[in-house]
Amino acid sequence: MKKNSLIIFAILLLTNSLYSQTAKKYRKQAEDFFKDKIYTSALENYSKANELEPNNFDILLGRAICYEYLKEPQKAITDYLSCNNIDTKEKSIYIKIGVLYMSLNDYENANKHFDRLLAIDKSNVEALQKSAWCHFKLKQYDKTITKAEIAIVEDSRSEIAYYYLALAKDSLKDYGSAIQFYRKAINAFKNQAKPKNPYKAYFINLGVVLNKTKQYSEAIENFDAALSADEVDTIQPKNFMVYYLRSIAYLDKGEDKSAFNDINKAISLEPNVGFLFYQRGIVLKKTYQYNSAISDFTKCVLLDDKLSLAYFLKAQCLMELHNYKETIATCKKYLSISLNNKEAFTLLKEAEEKNYIANKESDAPVIKWFYPFVDQNNFINVYNNQLNCILEGRLPTKA
Repeated sequence: MKKNSLIIFAILLLTNSLYSQTAKKYRKQAEDFFKDKIYTSALENYSKANELEPNNFDILLGRAICYEYLKEPQKAITDYLSCNNIDTKEKSIYIKIGVLYMSLNDYENANKHFDRLLAIDKSNVEALQKSAWCHFKLKQYDKTITKAEIAIVEDSRSEIAYYYLALAKDSLKDYGSAIQFYRKAINAFKNQAKPKNPYKAYFINLGVVLNKTKQYSEAIENFDAALSADEVDTIQPKNFMVYYLRSIAYLDKGEDKSAFNDINKAISLEPNVGFLFYQRGIVLKKTYQYNSAISDFTKCVLLDDKLSLAYFLKAQCLMELHNYKETIATCKKYLSISLNNKEAFTLLKEAEEKNYIANKESDAPVIKWFYPFVDQNNFINVYNNQLNCILEGRLPTKA
């Protein structure tokens, strides 16, 4: 009996050794395919290795990375979670899982894994930054502020933490603090020894808040900086958005010509965006170019029917041109979408009244009968065999 047990044990050892050698062979092939960027073949070999040697951290890690390159994030997450269960101290895995959940817009699950990492490494700046962003996307602005502030304590050069802090303050309409932290983000970025590609969103968001607080010249300066930072237009937000936002600042500042030039540049870059035509319509309306404004408001709703206010602005332009019938039709179209707009009701009523006055007769028509004659009782006797009647009348001109 003992001899048989020894034989079985030896067979198991030999089998396990063969499995292990075969798993190593598949893993080596997978690594070679991966180096050559043949990710599908690499994945196949990692999977074969995993069948022979399950719960191997390196094999699962390699396959997870392949899934990432093949844009299969959910499968990558599954393998990274397995890696995480094998080695709970490997910090990069928590980050990997969180980032993949972020790519799926699942910010709650992403945040859970950043928090798990922070539970074992409370000073991890990358986890703090990414967690702050997840809270921001979930509109948990107070938590965004908390995580960003801790990240800044750990690393005062963390420009992205200043930026997230600014975004949260901005969302809470604390514009003074938002301006302060946008500027700190920009300064921290500029002070880097080897800064990455300029992150123009810092300048853009600062420009927007400055414009909200009526600091128009400074807002325009920051939009200028955003355009200078990305002349080849490769970084989001794209330059057409910067021209659009700068147009708003110029218009608010009263520089209508510059506003018009900027919105034209934006449209030349993106000719199929509804809100750009909406903005140009506003500029044209302000400068009394009503026909052109009407054309832009019409194009706006054709491209984006959610911008229903364009109907109302178009109706206002039509009213200025005394086109009452079209004003009425356009007002009714707008009110079918926005039922409670008092201004639109007022405009509709005014247009209807003016249309009535413009088209009504100022006096009643004058008609005089000559044959048959009107008798003393004010009756006209018409007989069955009568073929003709004679009358004379006059229609007055319009008021």
